[in-house]
Amino acid sequence: MDTLFKKSLKAYTSNAVLDDVEKNGEKALVPHNEQQYVTIVFQDLLSFTSTLEGLSAKEINDSLNSYLETTTEIIHKHNGIIVQFIGDAVFSIFGYRGEPNHEENACLAALDIVNNINSHKSFAALEKKLKVNVGVDTGSVYIGAFGSAEKLQFMVIGDHVNLASQLCNANPRYKSKILISDAVRKNLPNEFLLEKLDRVTVKGKIGDIDIYSLGGVASGKSVGAH
Repeated sequence: MDTLFKKSLKAYTSNAVLDDVEKNGEKALVPHNEQQYVTIVFQDLLSFTSTLEGLSAKEINDSLNSYLETTTEIIHKHNGIIVQFIGDAVFSIFGYRGEPNHEENACLAALDIVNNINSHKSFAALEKKLKVNVGVDTGSVYIGAFGSAEKLQFMVIGDHVNLASQLCNANPRYKSKILISDAVRKNLPNEFLLEKLDRVTVKGKIGDIDIYSLGGVASGKSVGAH
């Protein structure tokens, strides 16, 4: 594959799309998907507009790009892939195509993001620190190219995607930064510091679940600093 085209495809979509095209050739150019067991992470900036209030359009643009750049580096470092940027929200998955330890990698990435998102030099001028909420869930989802032969989009869909998003949005209610589901907790090593917060009813097919706040890891487990 041409190097420039390859770099462009990777930048505008994701590593998963590039992998799909290289692996399947023309078969990748029609709608197709597969069921996979992965860990889903949603993150969103809290009060992004008010945090950047008073900045020029260029400063806001530079700050958002720096935030997304820092986030992307962290997610890739922990073996995740970006599915989509949704304004200042980021949707990523871990464990694509059987990557091991995806619950642990996703939680390390979540902690890394929360702890290090303000380390980028472009944020030095901000009067307020950026604050990030994160939701993490694990389960079976459908991953692949959805749409038509004329217009395809790489997507991840399923109940567990919705739950990760709901957990992200629920952080202000519990005064937490990272909320994870019991499905994630069951596959984490004991080093992760968790607090059970609630048992909630989730709309759809998932039913009642326990949710936990992720506070950090015990000494000896590296989260990574930037």
